[in-house]
Amino acid sequence: GTLIHHYKLDEKGLIEKANLVVATTNNSAPIT
Repeated sequence: GTLIHHYKLDEKGLIEKANLVVATTNNSAPIT
């Protein structure tokens, strides 16, 4: 399925913020 991910790193290369969009999130209405 679809997986979209964005990461914001700090100056040390550590993840400061993560945003994940998975197909289940987009299609939850038809599933339920």
